Amino acid sequence: MGSPIFIVSYNRPQYLRQTLEGLRASVDLSSDPGRDVWLFQDAAYSSYYDVVKTDPKLIDECVEIFHRIFPQGKMRRSSSNLGIALNIDAAEQCAFVEHDNEAAIFFEDDLVPSPRYIEILDRLIEQALGDERIGMVSAYGSNVVVTVEAQERSKTALGRMHHNWGFGLTRRHWRERNELVRPYIDAISLVDYSDRPYLPIYKLWLSRGYGPLPSNQDLFKNVATNELGRVRISTATVNAKYIGEEGEHYTPDLYNSIGFDKTEIFDYKNDAVELDQLSAEKYEKFLEIDRNALTSRKMPPLTLIQSGLHLDLDWAKLPCAEKSGVKVFFPVGAMPGMWMKSKVSIPFEGKGITRIEIVADIPKGEISSFNQVSTSFPGGETIPHDLTINEAQTMITITMTVPEPPSERFAVDITTLPTLSPFMKGTGADRRQLVWKLRTMTVEAGSGTATFANKDLADLLSGTEAAIG
Repeated sequence: MGSPIFIVSYNRPQYLRQTLEGLRASVDLSSDPGRDVWLFQDAAYSSYYDVVKTDPKLIDECVEIFHRIFPQGKMRRSSSNLGIALNIDAAEQCAFVEHDNEAAIFFEDDLVPSPRYIEILDRLIEQALGDERIGMVSAYGSNVVVTVEAQERSKTALGRMHHNWGFGLTRRHWRERNELVRPYIDAISLVDYSDRPYLPIYKLWLSRGYGPLPSNQDLFKNVATNELGRVRISTATVNAKYIGEEGEHYTPDLYNSIGFDKTEIFDYKNDAVELDQLSAEKYEKFLEIDRNALTSRKMPPLTLIQSGLHLDLDWAKLPCAEKSGVKVFFPVGAMPGMWMKSKVSIPFEGKGITRIEIVADIPKGEISSFNQVSTSFPGGETIPHDLTINEAQTMITITMTVPEPPSERFAVDITTLPTLSPFMKGTGADRRQLVWKLRTMTVEAGSGTATFANKDLADLLSGTEAAIG
């Protein structure tokens, strides 16, 4: 029996339909059209934010499309939103733990395979099962913008995988990789994937000997594959079209600028598919290129600041706003314009700080959500506070009475009732959990009273980047 196929889906039925129709045709032409096909359907409701993140009708439409195209298919429908990383992890657990398959095929909802994609992928999986140097395989092409003429000249060649799209994974490699990846999955499992905490992920990178690499799940998995001495290979021919021009990582302009809109699918016609074996020379070359490409993707300094990393750095090197003997460093969780996430940590330095008052603007339509705010030191000790809500001006005031702080340098954590920002569009890279915008902050200390405006802290961004970069 051919390797089972697992598709992970969320809220894009217009893409899912095209992917499933392509898969249906490709499975029918494979050597085993009776193989299992699974849909792992994510949910609209987020228990983390206690909100419905997308229209539930889109979820129902995805389910209906799957049942129509694969009436004998199997499905797991999540009751609460998992996010892409945990949904893929659930599919992999099903493939290799619950069902103990030798290999499995995984698709997201935005890659449309050619009619012979599964046939080609079966060939590559067979090669991977017999060669432990190979961890993952795909057939979407090592260069998705190459011309058909160039593909014809190298139609038997193997190249490197780039994105983890439409890939085959062996049980052998999943098990060894899972030992390295599991701490990452555990670190992100209790939060929304789009709001995953960077500090624990950064510490995982440090423990493996790396600097501040990005926090996405594909990178973590691919670095683990490389560390294990395995390569990810693809065909030189392009056998699928990526259609995800609108989503978590792409906009139509970016999609077109890369050339995805000009992808040319290779046509084998009735020819037999012949593929090279992985040579020792190509193995070493792919391994080295992957290592350099994966570990060069450093997080930008501004993102590190917004992720909280600067609390682990040398305070003396960090720029700050200073008035009346009080210093305020750029808040963790702040974004350009001084919009704050649902949890923000503000570092202070000063003698005898007794009171902190924050006045903040709230997006229209969200003021009613502010019935809960917690304030504490990062270790968890509560800081007493009063909350005043001005619905007419869509503004709140948080007044904290600071108990004796742990030292002259300390941070205050402020957590609001989780909600969604005015920039929330449901999908896309501009999704952020920004829930309030700083107007002014007044700090009373033994040395005097200092009032900081929005601009005082916003101006720290360029200086902070210089300090870290």
